[in-house]
Amino acid sequence: MANINEFNYLKKAGFNGTYESLNRAMKFYNDDPETCCKYFREVMETVIEEIFNIMSVNLSYNSKTNIAIIEKILTDIEYNDISTIVLELHNMRHLGNSYSHYNYGRDPYSDRYTNYCAMQKIGFWMVTFLREFPKYYAKYEEKCKKKKKRNRILSIAGGIGSLILVLLGFKKMNE
Repeated sequence: MANINEFNYLKKAGFNGTYESLNRAMKFYNDDPETCCKYFREVMETVIEEIFNIMSVNLSYNSKTNIAIIEKILTDIEYNDISTIVLELHNMRHLGNSYSHYNYGRDPYSDRYTNYCAMQKIGFWMVTFLREFPKYYAKYEEKCKKKKKRNRILSIAGGIGSLILVLLGFKKMNE
C-alpha cells in the first residue's frame, strides 16, 4: 500500500517542497485517484524546481522546456542515468495533463500507481544527485577551462600562421 512515510528521506535530504506536494497527492491516493494524478503533476513541477535549485539555473514557465533543460545540462556534465529520470518526468507531466485537461478512457488507478512508482525512482535519484552534482559540475568546469585554453592556443597559432603566410606573400612579391 502506498504511504507518504516511504518518502521521508526526501524531507530529511532537504527536499521539503517535493515532500509537501507529494503529501498532498498521497492524501487522495486511495479515495480519489484522478485528483491524485492531478497533484502528481504538481509534484513533478516541484521536483523540477528543486533540481534547478541544485544546479543554480532559472526556471522557464514551461515544464516540457524545463525537462529538456535538465536533460541538456546533465548530458553536458556527463551525469549518469539521465534517460530514466527524464522519461519518468515526462510520464508524470503527461499523466498530470491527462487528468487536468482531458481524461478519456484512462485508468486512474493504474495511472496513480505509475506516478507513485515514478516518484520512487525520482526521489532516490534526487538524493543521489544532490550529493553528486558538485563533483560532476567541477569536472565539467575543468573540462571547459581546458577547452578554452586549447581554443586560445589554437587561435594564437592560427594568427601566427596567417602572419607567416602574409610575410611569405610579401617576400614573393618582392622577388
